Amino acid sequence: MSVSLSRISFEHHREALGIGEAEPRVSWRFEGNVANWEQTSYDLEIQRDSDGIPSIYNVHSADSIYVPWPDRPLESSESARVRVKAHGREGQPSTDWSDWSSVEAGLLNTSDLGEAVPIAAIRGTEVDGPKRPVYFRNDFSIDGNVSSARLYITALGLYDAEINGKRVGDHVLAPGWQSYNYRHVYDTYDVTELITSGDNAIGVSVGEGWYAGRLGFRGEDRNLYGDTLGLLSLLTITTDDGQEHVVCTSDDWSASLGPIVMSEIYDGEKYD
Repeated sequence: MSVSLSRISFEHHREALGIGEAEPRVSWRFEGNVANWEQTSYDLEIQRDSDGIPSIYNVHSADSIYVPWPDRPLESSESARVRVKAHGREGQPSTDWSDWSSVEAGLLNTSDLGEAVPIAAIRGTEVDGPKRPVYFRNDFSIDGNVSSARLYITALGLYDAEINGKRVGDHVLAPGWQSYNYRHVYDTYDVTELITSGDNAIGVSVGEGWYAGRLGFRGEDRNLYGDTLGLLSLLTITTDDGQEHVVCTSDDWSASLGPIVMSEIYDGEKYD
């Protein structure tokens, strides 16, 4: 007869990478075959990647959903590993330690974008018809072996990013529909495996999407949020020697048109 802990989660995230909470609440589930087992307390261990020093917190509580973060807040881009052990009532067994689960904060402050600025192509924009997607590109070189790399990215429109010719992530229609006048989300990707020592390149195509595309039941409304497609991204790369390299959108990037002539949400795509 035993009871154990299954997957740990943070807030409502399926994957806690680049999240917007510095003190994410923690949840876990139980599985096993002990009758009437009830949690009375738990141990929560946090090991921050910045120092590797574990901290264990013992809490007398039956809660296992959205329990408060007990440690100091995470800083921007800081990651940590978390595991939990739960204790039953008197005479009931405790669980073993759960597997480690990782959590990593995103860019928690506007200043974390550093010198990254939104960019757009220097070209006329189609106002009364479908917009032709824009291709953005930047070359960069890395001296040394890459230990970690993160891409923080969003667009005025919908983006599709590649690094060294390989697609970044599996998101479709990213960053999604939002009220761009009030809220503009970004996505975070672990791109460590896509970057090599030496010459590299990042390319992003941006289409109109909900930002500037056709919307409404009558199909007459365009450019509800803007009429110019743009890109904002920050790529941070850490090498084995601890050096950090930053590749961010700036006027050094190039922009061009490509084989996609038109790409709309409702009316499909034309590819030349």
